[in-house]
Amino acid sequence: MRRGYLDLSTGQVHYRTHGEGKPVLLLHQTPSSSLEYELLMSHLGQHYQAVAMDTPGYGLSDPPSGLLSIAEYAAVAHEFVTALGITTV
Repeated sequence: MRRGYLDLSTGQVHYRTHGEGKPVLLLHQTPSSSLEYELLMSHLGQHYQAVAMDTPGYGLSDPPSGLLSIAEYAAVAHEFVTALGITTV
């Protein structure tokens, strides 16, 4: 399991990744964090590249400057996978 940060439009976003292959993006419940997926990622990582981000304001990610809508969270997720060089999830 690897952990890292990306600098995105909302600030630093923390993430965990495990395995190689076709990427699977895991989005946690609110309020929670990518930590809830560690056990699942150990299994998924045997066949896929499991990637779990902490959405802005949760886990170890920076808080956004204001409340985000569902569409804005989706835009951050898109920005996140693009920054990792992932084109399909």
